[in-house]
Amino acid sequence: MWPGAPWPPETFRADAGVLDGVSLLGGGTVPDMVWSRPAVTICGIDCPPVLGSAAAITPRASARLNLRVPPGMQAGDAARALVSHLHAVAPRGGAREG
Repeated sequence: MWPGAPWPPETFRADAGVLDGVSLLGGGTVPDMVWSRPAVTICGIDCPPVLGSAAAITPRASARLNLRVPPGMQAGDAARALVSHLHAVAPRGGAREG
């Protein structure tokens, strides 16, 4: 639970440019959702470029992820949970580390 200053949902929506009618994902207060939980950011994706692409399924893709771990959580535990989740939701033969 976030012990800092409150951040009303209306203020967050305005600050983040969330459109009317779009719901926020997650539960709890905005500060809890933003600062007290792990967060994953996709930093880069390797895939075919638009120029020279074809109407075909690419057999492989890769991405670089950043995992933000909040205070009080062990980084190794958070990393293992993320890898486990990615393996569980990857299409058949999917998620590999490296």
